[in-house]
Amino acid sequence: MIFSLCGRVHAINEKESDRVWVELESGVGYEVITNGSILPSDGHRCVFIFPHTTEYGTKLYGFRQMEERLVAEALTSVEGIGPSLAARTIQKVGLVAFYACLRTKDSKQLTRSVPGLGSKRVDNIFRSFVSPLPDTSDPSEAAAASKPELAKVISDAETALAVLLGKYPDRTLLIQLSDEITDGEKLVTAYLRASRAGGAEDSLGGAG
Repeated sequence: MIFSLCGRVHAINEKESDRVWVELESGVGYEVITNGSILPSDGHRCVFIFPHTTEYGTKLYGFRQMEERLVAEALTSVEGIGPSLAARTIQKVGLVAFYACLRTKDSKQLTRSVPGLGSKRVDNIFRSFVSPLPDTSDPSEAAAASKPELAKVISDAETALAVLLGKYPDRTLLIQLSDEITDGEKLVTAYLRASRAGGAEDSLGGAG
């Protein structure tokens, strides 16, 4: 069973955002369903895979983190949720926001973020899903997880910065900045300023 694919991530075409193809060093490429959660990249990266095989073939659902992949697989144990919907839920909502919704029983956030999920399936998640909430030593991550709307802002800013920078941003810095900035566009701007300032300090430190 494929658990991860490491290589270059390419767009299938300019209009396609739900799928990418991962090109391995061997030259073999795999189509991966991401629902926009993983962006094409010139650099080498690993995509964690949740495969689902039916009589019509095998579909590969891709995630940025191993924990996302494991949580998506665990969601398939919930009544009414198959592999496709489980993967789409984590890919669309993001892991931090999903944990926050579990904690606060925020069904509106889940149904609004994931077309086709529906309130009945969300209720099934709240009744059946017993995966523990993240035990993190980072208080800023825990604070973000306790506020679903803030978690969504952070997730959207993370995606926007990945497009602008060509790589995923420093999540810890992003969460720290969100303590005072809750507007998505302002959060992106603040991150860019902070990261440039940090780069300048690193350069001065290296020169000394």
